Amino acid sequence: MENAATTAVNKPTNRPAAGQATRRHGLRWQALLALLLVLLALAQVGVRGTEDWSWVPDITSAAAMFLFAAALLWAAPEDRPLVVWGALVIAGAGLLGLLPGFMTANLTTDPMLMGAAYWLGIGSAFTLTVGVVLVAIAYGVIHSRQGWTIFWLGALVGIGGMILVTTHMGGDVQPLDVLVLSAIQIVPLAWGYMSATFLGVSRWISRGAALMLVYMALTQAVIWLGLDAGDNAANARFLVGLAHIVSWAALIAGAMALRPHRSHATAHTQESHSPGR
Repeated sequence: MENAATTAVNKPTNRPAAGQATRRHGLRWQALLALLLVLLALAQVGVRGTEDWSWVPDITSAAAMFLFAAALLWAAPEDRPLVVWGALVIAGAGLLGLLPGFMTANLTTDPMLMGAAYWLGIGSAFTLTVGVVLVAIAYGVIHSRQGWTIFWLGALVGIGGMILVTTHMGGDVQPLDVLVLSAIQIVPLAWGYMSATFLGVSRWISRGAALMLVYMALTQAVIWLGLDAGDNAANARFLVGLAHIVSWAALIAGAMALRPHRSHATAHTQESHSPGR
């Protein structure tokens, strides 16, 4: 009788081991892809290398997009598959942003390449928005007043961007360009949504997404104040770019620390039912 009870107790211990082996095998491709994205981040820096110091933060931030996607793939909780899909979409946005760098040498002489680079940049922004929303949806909905405040702040930044686009565009700009640049102002709304949904999940991701809103607001302020031209342009671009880097750094740190919520809930349940409690 004692041997039967011992066998019954020991049987479940073999199942998690097999499950862990399956999970490790299933996540192997994610680790390899994460490594590839790190290499693409290095390629982004190499392709967009510049002698102008003011563009260094901007180039670093472009590479950080790949690092964020790599961190999400590396640490994606198995109970949140949308994190993986969102990371793949964000990586796609990074690729779209990387391609214009290969055209740089001929951009000034080939109008077709200039147009292609412009639309690739627009596509990168929209694709990044989709990826950010997918990662945010993986952790549910906004469930606090503070979260809704951040979300509406993102909407406010987006509205500010739309006003900026419609008031600062030249008279020779095509209506399609105005429409596209207005539509792209949905980007701050996506970051606000991510910051709101990650409250209580990952404070670093929540803070990083909120800092993205700060970066976008600063970018708009620079244009409103006319600091994007003249002698102060380089300094303004560098300082705003630093805010961009800090936001990506916080996002990457938060992504690396992601854990499955289901495992936390299981641990809490086991602890509450353990003997002596």
